[in-house]
Parts: sequence; structure tokens; C-alpha cells
Amino acid sequence: MTNLLSISIGAWCILATISSSLLAQGEWILIGRDLREHRVELTQLQDGIVTFIDETGRLLEQPAGELLAIIHDRPPKSRPPREMPWITRQLEMFGQQPPQKTEPDEPFIGTLELTDGQRWIGTLAGVHGESLAWLLEDSIVLVVPLEHIRSAAIRGPIDSAHTSWPGIDDRVLLRNGDILDGFIAKIGQQVRIETPTGEATLPLDRITGLLLANPPTVLRRLNLRTDNGSIIAAHAIGITVTGRVSAEIGRGNTTTTMAMRATDLRSLLLAPQTLGSLAAIQPLTVVGPPNRQPRLPITRPDDSLGFNSIELHGPVRVKWALPRSAARFATTATLPPAMWAWGDCEIIVSTGDGREALRERLNADRPTVEINVPLGGLTTLTIEIESGRSGPVQDRILLTRPMVAWHTTAP
Repeated sequence: MTNLLSISIGAWCILATISSSLLAQGEWILIGRDLREHRVELTQLQDGIVTFIDETGRLLEQPAGELLAIIHDRPPKSRPPREMPWITRQLEMFGQQPPQKTEPDEPFIGTLELTDGQRWIGTLAGVHGESLAWLLEDSIVLVVPLEHIRSAAIRGPIDSAHTSWPGIDDRVLLRNGDILDGFIAKIGQQVRIETPTGEATLPLDRITGLLLANPPTVLRRLNLRTDNGSIIAAHAIGITVTGRVSAEIGRGNTTTTMAMRATDLRSLLLAPQTLGSLAAIQPLTVVGPPNRQPRLPITRPDDSLGFNSIELHGPVRVKWALPRSAARFATTATLPPAMWAWGDCEIIVSTGDGREALRERLNADRPTVEINVPLGGLTTLTIEIESGRSGPVQDRILLTRPMVAWHTTAP
């Protein structure tokens, strides 16, 4: 009887541990090849099989090859701060201000961006000939040739210099704020750059960051996105029932295993060659009514899958020329709560042959519409916002995770 009780207690403890691990992982979104989203509790991903509990409580399995992406569905980490009362703002404005800190509280964490879109958050670990060694999370060092690097933020942010960079020449950013454009001939403990005014050699510790004018390449492997902002290509990945992730990463014949918690995993893009973001494509035309200047679409960052949202201000008709023949388009169209007072419009999705694939009305009574339409292998897509009974007032629509499934040829 004692042995039976011990076994029962042990089994209960194991189940409790697994259950708590599942709860800690939170909800996940599985995106199938038809671009339909399914919210599930992910149990594990092993040997190419995804095991999960669906919304009805059933334990199911599905081959990972039938999915395009897996997203960790979590609420925002924090709410935006509440606005202070007017009198409080005035007192803070004219009151004594605390001294400004001259040094950051934490050391700078660098970012290495590759030509295929990977982004490694970490620090420079060394220079080996024509390659950089980069220290990633989990104490992993990866070596990458200079020809595969797009930018390296080594000792400070380089966002502003990156935005203004034409991308024709290499660029060296110095710690004193100076910028040198030209051809980087060598990177080591000394960086040598050939500029129009001559050659300059600089110690590596004087450099904030580097921008290299290497052409973009295509990321063909599955990639994972972590909570700290890294985007890392992987040869294989697994998730255990206890919430541990192991990913086989590396370049060429040199691979290593990176481990993390499932709670630190933001998403998996399983088929980057099949799934694309409409927000990454520049519109071909943006047309408004004859008497109004149309507002260009605005992209809003998305930190889950990296497929930015698109904000459309109606009335407007936006046409995209797709780089490849497309099988399907899907997104969630939302009229934000701030627009509910007067917002009343229709969203129309048309394919390249002029066929109207969808027409739905959005207003305060129905502020959200799920869109999932076939594109039939065509290469153009048009989305139009038409004003309703209130006229062109507050007709602002947000397209969340606008996804395009590309046509793929059978091997």
C-alpha cells in the first residue's frame, strides 16, 4: 500500500510539473499552409511532429511540414503609462530636476545583422582573418565571413547612421561621432578604410559600428525569433514537454546546439520561402479620391513574427506588385477603438485579374474582420478602403500580420 501511494504521489508530481510547464509556456498560434491561425497549448515539437492541445481540449499531433509558422501568443509585457494630471506635469516641469546620468546603467549589447536578414544580439568576441566572431546568448560563439555581414553595432547604437546610409559604400562609425564612407579593406585590431580623400587606419576600440555594402541574400532555412530580438537560422529545432528548446545552429559544417526556455522563444518561421509579409513590399500605387491627397500606408512594428502591421487611412486604394506568384493572402482588419465614434467603411480586396475577392464593412458594431482569400497564382493585390455613411471621417484600418503564401513548385 505504501509503495502504491508513493507511485501515485510521484506520478501526480510529474503531471503537476508538466502542467505547470505548459501553463508557463502560454498559448501559441499555429499558422497552416492555408494561412488559417489556430490557438493551441503547445506540448512539444520533436522529430518533425508538433503535439498540442486544441481549443476543445483534444491532444493532437501535426507534422511540422504542414505548418508555415508558430507564434508565442502573449499579452504585452507592460501597459503604457497613464497620463499624469495637468498640475502634476506643471510641478515636475518647473520643479527641481534630478541630475542627468552621464553613463548608462547597463553595458551596451551589440547587434550583428547579416545579409540574409538574421539579427544576432550579443557582443564582438574577436576577429579571425576575414571573419567576425560573435558571442550569442547561451555563451555560443559563431564565426561569420565579412561578406555575409550587413551591419555590426559594436559599442553603441547605429540606427540613425543606418537610416541615412545609401548602402553604396562601406561605412565606419567612430565613437566621437565621425563617419567615414569608402571601402573597408581590412578588419582586425586595426580597421583600414579607403576613402575618397585617402586611406585611414583606426584602432578597433575607437569604432562604434560598421556598415558593409554587401548585397542582400535569401534566408532559406527555418529561423527562430527570441525575446531579446535575435533572429537566428537553424538546421533543426525541438521543444520538450517541460518547456526546453534546443536549436541546431551554425554556418557551413560547423554547428552547435543552442538551448533556451520556451518562454524566451517568440516565434518560429518554419518556411521562409513560402510565407512572406505584405508590409515588406513597397506599394506600386496609392490612389485617393480626386479632391483628396491620399495618405501613404504606415507600417507598425510587430515583435512576434516580424511581419509588420499596415495602417491604411481611407478613402484610399493601394496596389501591390508581388515579386512572385501568390497562392493566398490573409490578415486581420481592425477599426481601432479610437475610431468607433465616426468610423464606418468597407474594405475591398481584389486580385490581379480585377476580381473582387472580399468586401466587408467595419464599424463600431463590427470592428474586426478576418481576411483569407485565394490569389490564384497572380502577382498583384489591391486593397481599398471606401467611406461609409459617415463620410471620410475616422476611416483608419489596421491590417495585423498581413501574410502572403507564395506558390511553390513541387520538387
